Amino acid sequence: MQKTILAGLLIALFSLTAGAQDLSEIRDLAGKNQWDKAKDGIDKFLTSEKNAKKGEAWYLKAVIYNSLAKDAKFSSLPTDPRMDAFAAYKKYLEIDKDAFEGKLNQHATLFDVAFGYLQRASETFNGKKFEDALAAFRNAEVVEEYIVKKGFQYGDFLFPVYDTQLYLNVAASAVNAKKEDIALEYYQKIADKKIKSQGYEEIYRYIVDKYQDKGNKEMTDKYMAIGKEVYPNDPYWNDLELKSAGDDVKKKFAKYDELLAKNPTDYTLHYNYMVEMFNYAFVGDKRPEDFAAVDAKMPEVGKKTLAINSTPEANMLMCRYHFAHINDLLDAYNAIKGVKPDDVKKKNDLNVTINKRYDEVLPFAQSIYDMLESKTPLKGGEKGNLKLATSMLLEYWDRKGDKAKMKIYQDKLKSTE
Repeated sequence: MQKTILAGLLIALFSLTAGAQDLSEIRDLAGKNQWDKAKDGIDKFLTSEKNAKKGEAWYLKAVIYNSLAKDAKFSSLPTDPRMDAFAAYKKYLEIDKDAFEGKLNQHATLFDVAFGYLQRASETFNGKKFEDALAAFRNAEVVEEYIVKKGFQYGDFLFPVYDTQLYLNVAASAVNAKKEDIALEYYQKIADKKIKSQGYEEIYRYIVDKYQDKGNKEMTDKYMAIGKEVYPNDPYWNDLELKSAGDDVKKKFAKYDELLAKNPTDYTLHYNYMVEMFNYAFVGDKRPEDFAAVDAKMPEVGKKTLAINSTPEANMLMCRYHFAHINDLLDAYNAIKGVKPDDVKKKNDLNVTINKRYDEVLPFAQSIYDMLESKTPLKGGEKGNLKLATSMLLEYWDRKGDKAKMKIYQDKLKSTE
């Protein structure tokens, strides 16, 4: 595209003649690529109030300064020649309403200025000069928006009215340049349009995170609502709401209840609630004061979790829940040392309860075994879960005194070592 535009510019440069001799000489210098002399010539020409009213002169300045911007020899100019070219072209269009020369070239200079900024932005970003890249991308945006507003196109090419990719590039440059307010501004341009694409959920997360860090609840709530609308299944939103509950367990559990009511089919939310309750109730030397309430609720949540998705992990958590009770019951059983009738009765009653708990474990352990026993290869923690489930089944049938069943799981344990 850039080469095509440049070629068009050079053709136009020689195809038109100027009414003023000075401009003709300046065109000749430009045609010979003597850009420094052409620059001096056009600058002097435009110092005259009379000459400054000639659109052709501003057009020529735009062409010359755009060419200066591409030549490393002129990198030390006090101002940005590319932006000077843009300003000159705008002036040209203000003065010359017909803009014959610009139309003849499809306003190629404007497009070339925009492409020049984009190229510089790309080069400086790849060179990790992020502040330079940020400035170049934002300048490209200024030129693009002007071109779009004017309704110009070059051949079949049109800049998009809403250049999402450019906004992403500006934001990425800003993040790397540690200018997060600018990144936030450009990410909001995307979020405000509720644009959705692969990986874009990170944009909505970023905005909410930043406003939350700033303590701006109004903007946090606004963009969280937009994020939930665009990415309703992103677990991040639930995590964020849970985070807002802080370290207070009761507040966190109340928030889980609230979120589960709104997300009845969210497996991850249900499973994480199970994990939180298990850790709270069973991990530690002492049971919490509200143990009974949490203990009663966990199997209810577990049932809903498994109804959504009966995974090995969820089944294993239910196994752990029941085995935590079995261990408590075994401790109570072993603590009875007496042989009096009351002691014997207590031990017998405990034994019945223990057997019931083992019966509770069986379907969950069997589900894990059935899902993983013939699976190859086993990934991540699957091998560990299979071994644990097999050990639980072996323990169960040992308690029942079923030697044949015990042999099955003994052999399986050996084969998984």
